Amino acid sequence: MEFLLINPGFNQNLQFPLGLAYLASYARKYGNHRPSVIDENSGQKIKDFKHLKPGLIGLTSSTPNFPEAKQAIKEAKEVFGEKIPIVIGGIHATSLPRLVLEQNPEIGIVIAGEGEKTFLELLNLLERKKSFTEEDLKKIKGIAFRSKSGRIIQTSSCLFIENLDEIPFPARDLFPMKEFYIQPRAVIRGLLKKTTQIMSSRGCPYDCKFCASKMMWKRRVRFFSAEYVVKEIEHLVRDYGVTALYFVDDTLVVNKERLKKISSMLVEKGLNQKISWSCQMRANLVDEETLEAIKKAGCVQVEFGFESGCQRVLSEIKDGNVTVEQNARAIELCKKHGLRVLGNFVVGNPEETEAEILETFEFMKKHKMDFVHPHLATPFPGSDYWELAVKRGIVDEKNIDWKKFQMSTAENNLLIADAIPIPRLLELYDEMSRFATENNRASLEVGSLKELLNLQTILRVLRTPSHILKYGPKVLKKMLKGKS
Repeated sequence: MEFLLINPGFNQNLQFPLGLAYLASYARKYGNHRPSVIDENSGQKIKDFKHLKPGLIGLTSSTPNFPEAKQAIKEAKEVFGEKIPIVIGGIHATSLPRLVLEQNPEIGIVIAGEGEKTFLELLNLLERKKSFTEEDLKKIKGIAFRSKSGRIIQTSSCLFIENLDEIPFPARDLFPMKEFYIQPRAVIRGLLKKTTQIMSSRGCPYDCKFCASKMMWKRRVRFFSAEYVVKEIEHLVRDYGVTALYFVDDTLVVNKERLKKISSMLVEKGLNQKISWSCQMRANLVDEETLEAIKKAGCVQVEFGFESGCQRVLSEIKDGNVTVEQNARAIELCKKHGLRVLGNFVVGNPEETEAEILETFEFMKKHKMDFVHPHLATPFPGSDYWELAVKRGIVDEKNIDWKKFQMSTAENNLLIADAIPIPRLLELYDEMSRFATENNRASLEVGSLKELLNLQTILRVLRTPSHILKYGPKVLKKMLKGKS
């Protein structure tokens, strides 16, 4: 059966939609179904695909871009007909399946959780019976839908795919990879290369108050094998000319032995000479042996969720399993092994005082990181902060502007701070953001200059005029100063 996947919203987000690509590859392999993709994010328009004849449309959505998903559904129904089944998944729908259906009659089915098996079951069912019935849908795990009477029915949770190697590589061939997703951009901060994302595991065992990962993965971690991961990297280098990778795993270092095996295989195959890569780690899991291994394997940068420079706040929001001292030591160890550090921080947490926020600011300034990213505590659906915001009446489930869930901007945001006046919080956040901008600009200039002086990269940049405008003045400024 032919089906259509839509990546909603013209955001020019550099994040490749791995979730949709996995759905497509899984359905293509195990159901012999025929997927098509409309990638609005890269500039494609639904109205230009009237020639398609899908039997079902699937979408994904985060919380901030849920309005774009709704608009995409509206446009899709105008093009493909009002009666075409609409299925939506992703972290937003997984966190609020009933609310999504209650407030959006144009959506027929929500997939809550891991989507590949459930989506394939829906496709197989529709292909066999040509339509969905209440009795048939009740037999499919991991979905929510409306009964004939309009009542919301949610089935039991879907079963995870235990052997992730069963999932084919993401169907990147359906997306504008060379035209958009792997154009030379600084997907890894300060590194202008042909970069794409890769996922080598699913889930996180931790329980951070601000994070909704546990809603999707239930605090379980499953892994693609080292062999699978390296084969996928070989495929990306060979077929797409990728020169850099960003691992989207919640924390790549949970299974250190597997990570070391991946690293050794990259070295054995010479891939460490062909790609640079970045990943996310946890300070309490970092050790010298692991950092040495990933550095040899081509890793150039490690991202951390340091979150706070105050131990009380850090223990509260990260469930007491990491210390400020461990955060500081992680920075030192990365520097020792020649790895750049990106530190994320979150301020405006419940019960966090001005003095505690200033401790975080001091940590940012004291411990020299290549990149610093401050964020505002935001009550994303699926997180503990969402439950708190609902309880306090900060969010009204019947009247929500999803565009307000923007953790990296002080404007038009939902804030949950209660121990500091909001205007003062925003003043401090503005100071931290200005510090981060200056800090990050210096790091970006150095990294981009080194990359731009590579002839191959210069040729790639010349084919992308926007990068000439973005990086040209910085390079020229450095050259005029006689720096290299």
